[in-house]
Amino acid sequence: MQDRHASSATLVTVAMKPVVVADQARMTELESIRGLAALLVMLFHLPRWNPLLDVDLLRNGCLMVDLFFVSSGFVICRACADRRALLRDLLRFQFLRLARLHPVHVVFLFFPLLIELATYAASLAAKGPDGMVSGAAAFSA
Repeated sequence: MQDRHASSATLVTVAMKPVVVADQARMTELESIRGLAALLVMLFHLPRWNPLLDVDLLRNGCLMVDLFFVSSGFVICRACADRRALLRDLLRFQFLRLARLHPVHVVFLFFPLLIELATYAASLAAKGPDGMVSGAAAFSA
C-alpha cells in the first residue's frame, strides 16, 4: 500500500487503483460538548420530584439549547467550508439533511396523533346510541 499526501485529501493506492479518501478532521471535543449539552437539555425536562435532580446545572439546562445550536452551526460551517458554494452543493446538503431529519419528525408528529385518534374512536365506541356513556364504561373513564 502506498500513501501520498495531496492538498486536502489522501491518495491511497489499493490494488493498483488510486482512491481518494477525504481527510475529515473530527472535532471530538466539540462533539463531546454538543453531546453533554443535549444530555443536559434532556435532564432539564425531567420532573423535579427527585431531590438529586434539583441541581443548579440541571435547573439551568435550558441554556444548553443555545450552546448546542451555536456549536452545531460551527460544525456545519466547518464541514461545508472546503466545499464550493454552488447552488447544486447547497441543494444536495439540504436534501441530505432533510432526508435524515424528516423521518424522525414525521414519526413523532403522527404517533401521538394516532394515539389520540384511537382514544377518540374508543370513546365513541363506548357511547350508546343516545350519546351518553353507558354501563361499565362510565366508571372506567
